[in-house]
Amino acid sequence: MKKFTLNQIVEIQAGLVLSRTGAKQLELIKRNVAEKVSDITVRKYKAITLRSITDVGILDLSQCDDFDSKEEISDRYLTHNNDILVRMFTPLKCCLINSEEENLVVPSQFCILKLKDSFRDIILPEYLYLVMRNKDFSKQVQKLEEGFQLRSIKTSSIAKIKINIPDIATQEKLINVSNLIRRKEKLMSELIIQEKLYNETILEKLIKGEI
Repeated sequence: MKKFTLNQIVEIQAGLVLSRTGAKQLELIKRNVAEKVSDITVRKYKAITLRSITDVGILDLSQCDDFDSKEEISDRYLTHNNDILVRMFTPLKCCLINSEEENLVVPSQFCILKLKDSFRDIILPEYLYLVMRNKDFSKQVQKLEEGFQLRSIKTSSIAKIKINIPDIATQEKLINVSNLIRRKEKLMSELIIQEKLYNETILEKLIKGEI
């Protein structure tokens, strides 16, 4: 098993400052330039928000906002399959982008991690995501950030985190175990919800005297 720092494994890209490209700036342009800008094309996107990454590390598309831009946004600020997004505010959260979550705008409150070509045959993105969701990863960041005294997290701290990389076969086994655990947790969560609804229905019928 080899150990590397995160910046050896991935390219770390900061997100886009949305106020620089937002179509809301068109009104300011109208006032400052004092001329019509009706010929400016507004491009529509979906932008990730701080609410978009759930506590279990899943991207909730319903929590993405509409974003109108007065210019075409560079591909480097859009999500792509196997990107890992890291929320740069406490509590630290990350998610792994899949093929159905591409072309979303990543704002400056996040950083985008992409595997370097030299590591694509050495580490699986699913394994890196699994490691980054582990408590040890957060503890390393917390130590570098001196206890998260500030709400924001520095990209330089993320870059210094050390990652153990086993062989691909071991990575696949760990990913499969993790997926089984998450499916079990999801089923248990759904059962709890169903049980709660059932109990509420029984209580309502008792109150109405139907039982």
